[in-house]
Amino acid sequence: METVGRIKMTISVFLTLNFWILERKITAVIFLFIFAFGSTACVERERDLKLDTFEFLEGNEVAIQFDELHVYPMNSFFFLDENQIQHSAGYNNDPIISNGVIQISPTASVIGTNQSGGLIIKDINFQEIGVSLKEGLEAFNEALGEERYIFRNENMLTTTGRLFISRTDNEPIRIRIPRAYPIIVDIIR
Repeated sequence: METVGRIKMTISVFLTLNFWILERKITAVIFLFIFAFGSTACVERERDLKLDTFEFLEGNEVAIQFDELHVYPMNSFFFLDENQIQHSAGYNNDPIISNGVIQISPTASVIGTNQSGGLIIKDINFQEIGVSLKEGLEAFNEALGEERYIFRNENMLTTTGRLFISRTDNEPIRIRIPRAYPIIVDIIR
């Protein structure tokens, strides 16, 4: 009886070890499966970010409106013709134009420091961002020495935040927007 007990115990231990090894193999396969698909998703996301997946729009007159529910952080941007429109920390009520970049206001702008050295931040609404875009394009017109962009329905800018833009040379306005950039662009004509 003692030999039969030892054989049963040996078989039991052997089966337990086999199930344990099998369970580890299944766990390893599941982990490998998750890792493989997870890294594939990361590679695709990284590829999308590298390509900067832009949406291209073109029209003779466009209406641009910044989304009131989103935040426009520093250095986020879109392109209007060949000009990069960039939300900049350096924007302080005066348009800044340099090397094809027109700086406009972000959602929150640093306007100074207090006595204890902390930053004074001014929250800016979507209409003010639209006004800063209009002022930036007007400054671009001045720097160019001619009027390239004209605006109509300027009263809608202060009420709804929509800025209607067209070109004086009747060329279409080309807009490139990163897909993650929250802006509303309507092609009027």
